[in-house]
Amino acid sequence: MPITHGGTLFPTKSGNADQLAEWFEDQNLTLLNEPGISTFYRTNLLNPSVLDLTLASEGISPQIHNWQTLSDTGSDHAGILFELKGKEAPTTPNDESTARYNTKLANWEKFESILKSESLYSPILSTLDSITSTEEDSLNLLKDKDNYYSILDQAASELTKIIQKATERCIPKVISIKRAKPWWTPELKDLRKELGNAKQISESNPENPSFKEEYRIARKQVLSSY
Repeated sequence: MPITHGGTLFPTKSGNADQLAEWFEDQNLTLLNEPGISTFYRTNLLNPSVLDLTLASEGISPQIHNWQTLSDTGSDHAGILFELKGKEAPTTPNDESTARYNTKLANWEKFESILKSESLYSPILSTLDSITSTEEDSLNLLKDKDNYYSILDQAASELTKIIQKATERCIPKVISIKRAKPWWTPELKDLRKELGNAKQISESNPENPSFKEEYRIARKQVLSSY
């Protein structure tokens, strides 16, 4: 439902404007659009309009800032950009535990050999063989469960280290190379800038057909360059 652009966000009410506003209230939604900023423009229209609405719940709306539109998208609709400020997330260290490996090139025979040899000479892992599975032993383990849990934790930590060691020796890492977008050229960047300027001029002078034509030509050039 287009909302006519003007001095305020809802300067000219349509037949459903009151129902729309009432629905916002019923759903406890906050409208984040800035008054006077249009989101839709087409050269066959006399004026830009507010066709795209940004809504947020009451819980999240206070965290949204710097709402703005992007005019150089090459579309009739302006892009909508805003900042959502939340709690700072802890960063993940870029260490060996987060590395990615190419398992397709792994030497699995060597990997298995290292696991067996390292496990055999590990004091913690070798003691696990002494834990039997008889009913009496199981009851004794439950009575001393704290010590039992400690042994299992140590064994898990030791096994993790051995797996990491075998991985480093037998599986090559994936090489990550950041590459620039091959289609994004300086010429396209300049065309996008010209498109944004032409759109702003056309929106500011809706009665002048020459500005609309310049915007139409600029938009066609951008779309044909992708």
